[in-house]
Amino acid sequence: MKKIITVLVAVIVVSAILFGITFAIKKYKENNALATADTVYEVSDNKGSVTVNEGVARQMLGQYPLEVLGIEKPLNEYIMKLGETSVFNTRACKVELYLTEDAEMPEAIFAISGYECFVFDVIKNEYLLLTLNGAFSVETKETTAESEETLFYDEENNTKLHKVIDKYSASDLGFQKNPQEYIIVVLGTTVKASDGKMVYPLKMYETDGTPTNYTCAIDGETVYKFDTTEKMYVKA
Repeated sequence: MKKIITVLVAVIVVSAILFGITFAIKKYKENNALATADTVYEVSDNKGSVTVNEGVARQMLGQYPLEVLGIEKPLNEYIMKLGETSVFNTRACKVELYLTEDAEMPEAIFAISGYECFVFDVIKNEYLLLTLNGAFSVETKETTAESEETLFYDEENNTKLHKVIDKYSASDLGFQKNPQEYIIVVLGTTVKASDGKMVYPLKMYETDGTPTNYTCAIDGETVYKFDTTEKMYVKA
């Protein structure tokens, strides 16, 4: 009887040790995960500052369709790694997506600068502004010694934007000519419209690159015109 009791006590002691080790490993993993999740990056734009961690990054990128993000699987199926980068000379949080922990190359690279999200286009070797309509190159201008402005624009951007804008007439948008007669350029920012939505302003250029004073904005398939009385964008 005494031997049985001794064996039982020994089993209980071993079980307690194993439980203690398992619990310690679990807490170590939780603490490490917490430390990773708590890694944050402060990034700003003209609308304010954003503290970005993994949760915030997933939420901000999650508002865009997969085809706009350029990924095949749902965002939560990727391993996300954060770092630092710059977009157009502005500090940003770099977001890389990996399929596995040991993967050497990311499936996609993004950047968050303030309230704006960008995707890195490896072919163009530049960050493109993410919108619900797609990813676009932002306006790039160069001034010569004679102070003449030369417009560099993305033809693919222009074509995609015309598909949304061209269903409206000049009078609908307050333009001098119909939108088909302009080059459309994304300004690379967002502003609040009269209905409270954050919209993406667009600028109209003549086909020879001359800038105009005409502008409109988009949010998904919704087009906004600029109301000169209210000094803000309203639904067209």
